[in-house]
Amino acid sequence: MSIYTDNPNLFNEPLRIREDEKADFNLVFAEFFVDYSLSECRDWLLKIVTTCVTDSGIEFDEADKRSDLLHFSERLETVLEAAMLATRQDSLIRESVNSAPHLNETEAARSYKIHLDNIRSKVVDIQKVVTDLAALVTQAWDAEVMPPLP
Repeated sequence: MSIYTDNPNLFNEPLRIREDEKADFNLVFAEFFVDYSLSECRDWLLKIVTTCVTDSGIEFDEADKRSDLLHFSERLETVLEAAMLATRQDSLIRESVNSAPHLNETEAARSYKIHLDNIRSKVVDIQKVVTDLAALVTQAWDAEVMPPLP
């Protein structure tokens, strides 16, 4: 077990996201993608997976590299929190719209829908990164558990 699974009530809620980011999730995505391009995210994830599934620590043998990894991990955690909140908020909006289908969509609601569509696009980008990570872990695991036959 870990501190996260031992304390689910605490760790199932956002911890890193700031109040201004809670009001506008796009701030989190914008700040994250200013710091990291998609190719850098993939590179970091590859380094993390490589380090985790091998005995060699060459990728993070210097303090600066380890610090960069920790910073990336914290920022990624914040992005995931924003995505989770966006999803939760979207679910609440859908429930309220479904419970009152007779109401007309206002200009504010249309504007908010555009905002949510933008967030969904960013979440899809994150899902692609996570999918790539899962594929890398699977490949590494297969290579360790079932080495190629001669």
